Amino acid sequence: MSSLPTPSFIRFCIVGGIGFIVDFLILYSLIYFFELGPIQARAISFVFAITTTWLLNRRYLFPDIYTENKFHEWIRYISTHTTGGAINFLMYSALVLYAAKPFDHIFIALLISNLVSLNFNYFGSKIFVFKK
Repeated sequence: MSSLPTPSFIRFCIVGGIGFIVDFLILYSLIYFFELGPIQARAISFVFAITTTWLLNRRYLFPDIYTENKFHEWIRYISTHTTGGAINFLMYSALVLYAAKPFDHIFIALLISNLVSLNFNYFGSKIFVFKK
């Protein structure tokens, strides 16, 4: 029996892909143009990426969920994704600092770390952040 991804999971992945692009572009810019280290740059790029994905998920994945206080919703999103973010950040850091080539490359490390935390973030958003 095959289990196909739901349309909401596919939209979540598309939004995550956009967040990944934002994350990578800011990360790359901070490292190569502003000469920050890869760990410090990732801490900054992550904040931009998570805010982007919250805004897009709010608009396109859960538009029918009305939240009176968007700031509280954003805080729930941040707190829910903190665990996923911690998994993501630790995986990225371990790969950049300790993995053999090609896994130590920032793009490969970023891709792997995002895939690892994807499911956790999806279910956390669906169950806790954008609950009916």
